[in-house]
Amino acid sequence: MTSGALLKQKQSFTDPNDAQRRAADPACSVWVGASAGSGKTKVLTDRVLRLLLPREDGSPGTQSHRILCLTFTKSAAGEMRLRLSARLSEWSVMDEIKLNENLSALLGRPPKGDEIHAARGLFAAVIDAPGGLNIMTIHAFCQSVLGRFPLEAGLPPHFEALDESAAALLFNRARNDVMAQARRAHGSDLGRALHALAAVTAEDGFEKLMQDVAGESRTFRELLNQHGGLDKIDTLTRTTLGLTPGEDEDTVLLAACRDGMYDERGLRESVRVLSECGTDATDRPAADAIQKWLDTAAEQRVLLWAAYRDAFLTQQGTARKNLPTKKPQAAFPDIVNILAAESDRVIKAEERRKCARCAALTHHLLVLGDAILNSYEKLKASRAALDFNDLINKTLTLLERRDMASWVMFKLDGGLDHILVDEAQDTNPEQWRIIAALCDDF
Repeated sequence: MTSGALLKQKQSFTDPNDAQRRAADPACSVWVGASAGSGKTKVLTDRVLRLLLPREDGSPGTQSHRILCLTFTKSAAGEMRLRLSARLSEWSVMDEIKLNENLSALLGRPPKGDEIHAARGLFAAVIDAPGGLNIMTIHAFCQSVLGRFPLEAGLPPHFEALDESAAALLFNRARNDVMAQARRAHGSDLGRALHALAAVTAEDGFEKLMQDVAGESRTFRELLNQHGGLDKIDTLTRTTLGLTPGEDEDTVLLAACRDGMYDERGLRESVRVLSECGTDATDRPAADAIQKWLDTAAEQRVLLWAAYRDAFLTQQGTARKNLPTKKPQAAFPDIVNILAAESDRVIKAEERRKCARCAALTHHLLVLGDAILNSYEKLKASRAALDFNDLINKTLTLLERRDMASWVMFKLDGGLDHILVDEAQDTNPEQWRIIAALCDDF
């Protein structure tokens, strides 16, 4: 390696903290992606500190109430608040030399006199500011907004914000009430929905399904409103899947099992050759299943469909490549085309059956989910309670109302100048819409 190459390599690694300083620069909008423990929280706290300090051009720093830091968890908010308070308190009593070093490391240059003076007074300024530093979860922020504007949001002033455990208990109560109702009326749409879903999901799977419904309650309601209710969504689902009105798994299988829908003569001859010339491992078991299905009355063949299907298809739903083997092919060359044609027909019937099953289970899930969400909403209304999703949805509705948003923003201490989002990859679309509404005038 030449001396020039050594010098170039040394220059490229002059300051390992340079990337963090660039990310903390208040003059830039920045998205930081880095692994755990690499200093993302430090970048956030450094950015807040630089926002509070005077600008390089001598203009004053940002007031603390005009900075909003949104974290993913309460513990993250507490950690960030603790770090900032510790830094500011240290600056207030730090000797001149050490403070100069500290600010130089933060700014990437020697601090100016007004920056040093401001740094010493920031701790007291933040302590005296109403509310201090705005570092909170998105749900806590929404609760604070709704608490200040309950009437504008259509809420009673004394509403209660449910934490995760309280909301889960209330949702479980709503779910259990609906399930008890469904068991009592097992012949109703609700009863059939519960029976159908319970038949295809384990207990933990059913629990997860109901939690997903609760977590996507806004999307669920928007779906129902957009398409005009459960029946119209069912019609749209069936149309999208290519199903005709009234078509279900039973009718699909009955149609696939009717006489005249397959090459009976070719299949019977194929069964004879498979039985006489085939192997015990593949050919003869398939021949037995096909023969039994062909010899059964058409309306009873549905009961044997699974075994008949498995004679032609693998567990992955593709045609078996080892059926027939070489000896049956040599004895009856047409057997390859006959079995291939029937395999294709069985695959198409299976796809249509799955479409019908998907449509039915989707409808059952919507019926059960709608009933549980209605019950859950009634329980919350009786307590004037809001869960985390309600906090997001109510705040979003408030901030997206053009006749109300500007007033709300004005009353929020004159608005915000900077929004910092921690763990932004976990922020859902509705939360991003709140952030977009908050910085709409940026």
